[in-house]
Amino acid sequence: MLRIFYYDCIPDVHEKRVYRNPVTRQRVGLLSNIQIETQRKVFEILKEKPYIAFRYGELSYDGWRIKDIREFRDKLSKNENISGDDFKMKVTQKGVDLKMGLDIAWMAMKNIVDKVLIIAGDSDLIPAMKFARKEGLLVCLDTLRHGVKKSMLEHSDLVFKTKC
Repeated sequence: MLRIFYYDCIPDVHEKRVYRNPVTRQRVGLLSNIQIETQRKVFEILKEKPYIAFRYGELSYDGWRIKDIREFRDKLSKNENISGDDFKMKVTQKGVDLKMGLDIAWMAMKNIVDKVLIIAGDSDLIPAMKFARKEGLLVCLDTLRHGVKKSMLEHSDLVFKTKC
């Protein structure tokens, strides 16, 4: 094994931006989320382990979205009040797929590994998977029993469905 590449993104520690809920106008900061703090602690533990390399993308705030569209429509049809709890902040990762694809291509071109195991379900990785296979790498995919597009399965040599 060469190394485990872990791709993710967390808000910058110095992130000071605050976003307002579209209904209540309540201030919401990304760093106040307990999930993010837990993720940070896990990263700190993993950083002490051998053979792990982190690749960070950027976190992008993309506004707000309706949590449950059916429930929202039902409220509207009944003239019920819309609350701040009907909305969820939309946050996405940027740059993670590209970094993963570049690392796969780099390993394939340098011929430093003979197989890669991808634990992801993003079909944006298909070009990198195809390239790696053309370069002779065995491409293994673990879906963690999540649904993935058929094309992800098609461009994998081995598919695992590990139970989380």
